[in-house]
Amino acid sequence: MANDFARKVRQRGNLTWQWGWYAVLVCGCILLLPRLFAWGMFLDGITYATISRNLSIGLGTWWQPYYTATLYPQFYEQPPLGLIVQSLFFKLAGDHFLVEKAYCLMVVLISAWLVVLCWQQLSHLMNQCAMQRLAWLPVLIWVLVPKWAWAYSNNILENTMTVFCLLAFLGILRALRTQRLSVHIVWSVFAGLALTCAALTKGPPGLFPFIAPIVLAGFFSAVSARRAVTVMLVISLVLGV
Repeated sequence: MANDFARKVRQRGNLTWQWGWYAVLVCGCILLLPRLFAWGMFLDGITYATISRNLSIGLGTWWQPYYTATLYPQFYEQPPLGLIVQSLFFKLAGDHFLVEKAYCLMVVLISAWLVVLCWQQLSHLMNQCAMQRLAWLPVLIWVLVPKWAWAYSNNILENTMTVFCLLAFLGILRALRTQRLSVHIVWSVFAGLALTCAALTKGPPGLFPFIAPIVLAGFFSAVSARRAVTVMLVISLVLGV
C-alpha cells in the first residue's frame, strides 16, 4: 500500500514537471517568436545592433564605439560591455538580418537556464530539495512578465545585463551555501565580477543583486548575517578594484 502511494506521488510529480515545462515552452513561443522574427525593432535596439555590427567590422573601439559619422561618432550614451559581447556574436555569425534576433534568442535561453540553476541553489539553501522539480515555475513567472516579450524581441541592453545579474545571484547563493572559507571567497569574487560586468553593460541598475545576501539572511535562518556581510564586503572590494 505504501509503495503504491509513493509511486502515485512520483507519477503525479513527473506529470507536474512535464506539463510545467510544456507551459513554459508554449507561452514562451507564443509570446516571443512572432515579435522576435518580425521585421523592425525598437530604435534603441537598432542602435545597439548597429554599433555592435560596426565594432565587429572594425569601426570604432571598445571604449569609443561608433554609430554613424554624423550621429554619435563616439557613442557614450551607455557602458560598452553589452555592445562588445554582441559584436563578438556578429563576428561569429556574420552580418545578416537575423544576427541580432538570434542573439536575443540565445540570451533568453541562457537566462532561463540560469533561473533554473538559481532555483536549484535556493532549494538547497532552504533544505527543500523537492522544490527542484518546480524549477519550471520561476521560469514561467519570468516569461509571463508583461514586458518580457517586448524586451527580448527588441535587443535592449537589459537582456545582457540580466545574464550577468543572474550569474551574480548564482554566485551569491553558492557563497552562502558553502562552509569552506576558500570556496566562500571564490564564489563571492565570482559574484563581484558578474556585478561588475552588469554595471559595465547598463550602469548602476546592474548592481541591484548586491543587496541579495542581506535580504536572504533576513528570510532564511540557514543564512547567517555574518556570512551575508562577508559576501557583501568581498563584492564591494571587487567592485572597488
